[in-house]
Amino acid sequence: MPEVRSASQESTALRQPRTLRRKGVRVQLTERDELVLETLARFRLARTSDLIRTCFPGINPTTAKLRLRRLFDGGHIQVHQAQIGSENVYRTKAKVPRGSVLHHLAVVHVWAQLATRPLDLCRADWELREELKYPDIVPDLFAVIQGQGFAIEVDRGTESKTVIQKKLAVYRTLPDLFGYPYTVVFVSEGGNPWSLLDPLLR
Repeated sequence: MPEVRSASQESTALRQPRTLRRKGVRVQLTERDELVLETLARFRLARTSDLIRTCFPGINPTTAKLRLRRLFDGGHIQVHQAQIGSENVYRTKAKVPRGSVLHHLAVVHVWAQLATRPLDLCRADWELREELKYPDIVPDLFAVIQGQGFAIEVDRGTESKTVIQKKLAVYRTLPDLFGYPYTVVFVSEGGNPWSLLDPLLR
């Protein structure tokens, strides 16, 4: 008589460590998958929730997580970090910028929230350094929204008041950034950038 297994037993048997790929998974890339790969290549590192926010609007989060897992199993993305009790951090083969991973992820979180609405332009500091080589100061994010420029600094509470004042002093010497008049905006880690930007856009 064949062994009868419950659904929970089957689930346990099929469960894989988050950093171990299932063998033999082949993925036919969809248009959304291409968007995930393109977005993650720009983010360099991103938590699951920020990829879902950016690439899977209106999609059930469980469905989105399963698709990310399938892209991982198929070898299209990598798990950079998977700790018990926390969400995955994914990456592609793009070079990870130097510096604090936590600060990088905080910047990506703000960027993912910005991307829920139309943007004229959005560049992160690692893109600006590579593309524009701006000599004086590079914000964490530079966004152009409805024709207005915003130099966005993501504040994790790790920089001293002196460092922040020095940054502001440099900004005051620059009438424009990358060809745009701009406003400097400090967004606290985990904060909603639109709560600060909306009043300025009005």
